[in-house]
Amino acid sequence: MAHLINKILPVAILPFITGCSGKPDKPGEVPLKPNVILILADDLGYGDLGICGQKSFSTPNIDRLGTEGIRFTNMYCGSTVCAPSRASLMTGKHTGHTSVRGNMPAQLMGDDELTIAKVFKNAGYTTGAIGKWGIGHPPPPDDPQRKGFDYFYGYINMWHAHNFYPEFLYENGQKVALNNQLQKVAGKNPWAESPEGTGVAAIRNEYVHNLFDAKALNFIEQNRNHPFFLYMAYNVPHANNEKKPDGMEVPGYGNFENTEWPGPEKGFASMMANLDNSVKIILDKLAEHSLDKGAWLGAGAQQPGEHHRHRLEMAPKNERKGIRFKVQGTRCTVIGWISLTVNLAP
Repeated sequence: MAHLINKILPVAILPFITGCSGKPDKPGEVPLKPNVILILADDLGYGDLGICGQKSFSTPNIDRLGTEGIRFTNMYCGSTVCAPSRASLMTGKHTGHTSVRGNMPAQLMGDDELTIAKVFKNAGYTTGAIGKWGIGHPPPPDDPQRKGFDYFYGYINMWHAHNFYPEFLYENGQKVALNNQLQKVAGKNPWAESPEGTGVAAIRNEYVHNLFDAKALNFIEQNRNHPFFLYMAYNVPHANNEKKPDGMEVPGYGNFENTEWPGPEKGFASMMANLDNSVKIILDKLAEHSLDKGAWLGAGAQQPGEHHRHRLEMAPKNERKGIRFKVQGTRCTVIGWISLTVNLAP
């Protein structure tokens, strides 16, 4: 029987949040209340990681989570598209019971709904969300705070998150300007009638993935002496759907520059390399403050990748974004890593 990601993750995490400390009191001790980091990728295909069969490029840091932790090989997303899948993840509800059941309807989660962030907050955790929120249409700028997060930095609506070089992001409900500028046609914004922030940048100076990494490290630094829950919702490897024919926006192709692959393939592989590096720097930051000895880190996908025309992407032939061919649901990649030693002896 298929299990939904929103059912398994709370079961895996919540038994560890009833203790009393986010950091060991003495070297070698394990905290009863470990820090928890949940990393979500946007449109990560089931086989897009080395540990799941990808051969065209490597993801050693994400793979490490699986080799040292647990691989949930039959995990299923709450939905096939962004908003309801994220609503399901946040609330633990089956999509048939969530307030948000699609991307386009004018639906929002209620402020009174119980979310995983509120559960952590009630247990004494500092809660943070960085990246793509994208739950409902259109969410208010302070929606993450209303749903239990003490801190938020990133995109509020899902269409804004298509653009990796946006003109602004939101931080705790306030708009923060970035040094990027949208393309204009005849002096006008061609996406003016689209949801806020939609578009393609003409001037590209600040790449959001790098900004998210920096905010994550800062959040860990500021909360290193207090238990925290950090939800890292990266928008890679999603494409900028407004930038055709190649929406895989990256600062450069890096090690894939000289391959014979088409541009979208190089961009996709580069996004995956960036995501893998993000896991590395987060793990390194935890180790810097000896927080890796008491942490739960999970990495998963919102729903299967949408770009299966790319030869580098791997997924079961009957699963793709927006379409569910199997009765059980939409399978996604989830890996759990926890550096706790549990003694079950009496």
